[in-house]
Amino acid sequence: MESYIFVGKSDRTNDAGYKFLKQTFPNKKVVQIPLFVSDDYQTNVLHLDCAFQPVGDEYAIFYPKGFLVRPDALLDCFKENNLIQVNQQQMIDMYPNIFSISKSKVVIEKSFIELKTQLLQKGFEVIEVNYGEISKMGGLLRCSTLPLKRKY
Repeated sequence: MESYIFVGKSDRTNDAGYKFLKQTFPNKKVVQIPLFVSDDYQTNVLHLDCAFQPVGDEYAIFYPKGFLVRPDALLDCFKENNLIQVNQQQMIDMYPNIFSISKSKVVIEKSFIELKTQLLQKGFEVIEVNYGEISKMGGLLRCSTLPLKRKY
């Protein structure tokens, strides 16, 4: 997966952003993934982190209805049983928008009990924070940290 950069195409990320990333990272496979865009906040996917979030080396949090078409390039990187699927309400609550501190340690909103349980079962150390009020501004943990380059 380290050779890929996935870019969600929505109202917030467009072709210009995709082309910029492709030019900036010529040694990576930059893959544009069309997201489900709607005027209804309950179904609209603002950006890729709302529907997909890699966790560690082999897992991902995944909202299947967040994509216009099946994201094959993305799914090729993760085995089906390594996808932690979230439902529509969990997508609205921003379950995928967590922050990875390392390959085995994540920070999540403390109300994400189901997600915490699944992450613990997969061997992750989970740090809970009270961050729910931030989601009212249209973002959560990953949005507020903006990690562009990570080193573990």
